[in-house]
Amino acid sequence: MSDWGQRLALMFYNHRKRLENRAIRSVHDKEIAADIVQDVFSRVLNSGAERSNDETVKILYTATRNAAIDHVRRSRRQQELLECMAPEQIVGNVLSPETIVEGRQSLQSFEDILLELGKMTRDIFLLRRVHDMPNADIAKRYGISVSAVEKHIARAMRHCQKRMSDLSE
Repeated sequence: MSDWGQRLALMFYNHRKRLENRAIRSVHDKEIAADIVQDVFSRVLNSGAERSNDETVKILYTATRNAAIDHVRRSRRQQELLECMAPEQIVGNVLSPETIVEGRQSLQSFEDILLELGKMTRDIFLLRRVHDMPNADIAKRYGISVSAVEKHIARAMRHCQKRMSDLSE
């Protein structure tokens, strides 16, 4: 182990408990506090920046305080988000095997329908609808006007709608 690694190991031994106690005051959980302190030491070690012992100790205490604050903020935000969600959004909809198979078949049918389109029309449609690329960027990529891009997208939409309605009949 390098001199830096040995010094940091000694700092871990000497300061770990105090750092954990400070983190516990914020996060109110011993295990999370221990994880935070261990992560801080790991980041300091992996940074490769060797400093004086005094500087390193200051960094360890500051980084531990900041990591604990970040953890509390993330936890609060997650809790706020969970409170805004309906129970079925949290648990998720459990799909039956039949529903999964039907979904896969529909997706395969849609992929087949897209393959019926000309390559350029299909590519333009996918760039716009799947990758959300702006029409102007698509036009620039293909060296065509924005109006031509819109016509390709409209053609693809009409084709897909017609073929999907044919399949459902």
